[in-house]
Order: sequence, then C-alpha cells, then structure tokens
Amino acid sequence: MFIIQFDNLHEQLMIDALNLYAQIHLFNLFSIVKVLKKEYPNKKIDVQNMEFFEKVQSFFVINKNKDALKEFSDHLLVLKKNINKSTDQIILQKNDIGKLIRALDFYTRITIGQLWETTNILRMFFDHIINFQLKFIEEGIFKIAADTFEFPRYSSYGIYSQEVPNNSRIMYEIQQVLRHELWKIGDKPSYTVDSSPVFHMSNYHLIKCLPYNQIPV
Repeated sequence: MFIIQFDNLHEQLMIDALNLYAQIHLFNLFSIVKVLKKEYPNKKIDVQNMEFFEKVQSFFVINKNKDALKEFSDHLLVLKKNINKSTDQIILQKNDIGKLIRALDFYTRITIGQLWETTNILRMFFDHIINFQLKFIEEGIFKIAADTFEFPRYSSYGIYSQEVPNNSRIMYEIQQVLRHELWKIGDKPSYTVDSSPVFHMSNYHLIKCLPYNQIPV
C-alpha cells in the first residue's frame, strides 16, 4: 500500500483523469471532445467533429466484454469517488496506483494532441471491434486532431511545449512521482524512464507518495 498526499488542484486533476479513462472504457468517446474544449478554450472544435463522436457511440453496439468493461470502469469511478472524499491524502493499493498512472498518462496524451491513443485502448478492451470499424474511428480522430491542432498524422505537442496547458504538465509530474515510487519497490533494471527523479517543469509543487510502512509515526 501507498499513501499519496496532495492538494486541491492535484485532487481535481486526478479525478479528471480517472473520469476520462472510465468514460473511454464505457465507449463514451465524446468525453474526448469535452476535454479538448476544457483544456483549449480558445481553439475551435468543429461542430461536425463533435457530432462524429456522438454518432459513432450509437453506431457500435458493445456486447462482448461488456460486463468486464463495466466492472473496470466502475472500479475507476469508485477510485475517483474515494479521492474526492479525501481531505489531503489517500491510501491506495499498488494495482490502483497502476490504474491511476494509466489514467493520468491517457489524459496527458489527449491534451498534447495524441488522440490516436484512444484507438489503442479500444483495441485492447473491445476485441469484438473489427479493423474496418477501428479504421473508421481512427479517421475521425485524426480529423479532429488536424482541425483542432493542425497536426499531421501521429504528430503532437511535446509535454514541454508552451502551447500545452500547465495542468497537463502537473498531471505528467503526478504520474512520474507515482511511477518512480513503484519502480523503487519493484524488481526492475537500474536504468529505466521510471528510475529517474521527476523533472520538475510545471512550477507547481509535487505530490508526495510513500509506501505505507514508511509513513512517519
């Protein structure tokens, strides 16, 4: 178990990340548009692109894996609720921290323009979706990225770009803190991305994460 200490902003960002990750696992693709509108209020989100996600949700029927997906997304939403109940800290199991890291990573990638990460999740969890359906969704996602960010395919901002909202950098730092703490207790190679201390770039203080048995009495 780990104890994570955070403030109100950290709390809200973790909740936002978990909510988006849960919504994608419920096939609520329109949630991506909501995130883009929130994080980039000055960018124009084409109405037709917004309608695309609404249509695609009603076009595909989720049947296979439905119960497992619902259970997974419900678990994420419970985790979100528990964080929301906390005052300034929460105790999490290692597996829950892993889910939180994946949620933070996904949200961060969406906000820097890597919208194609959505189809990677769909491939993983919706194994009944066949290639032409994924291609259809992927084409719509690329169009939204092109219209919103003017990016060519598989291009995005870097996390250090001044164009990226500072909240995205704070999210990135939260996941880096968590990943580093998991690395320290794991049986992993000495030199990995997670082995390095967090590169602090947001000018906002970091969260604290400690194994439960290391908490000062």
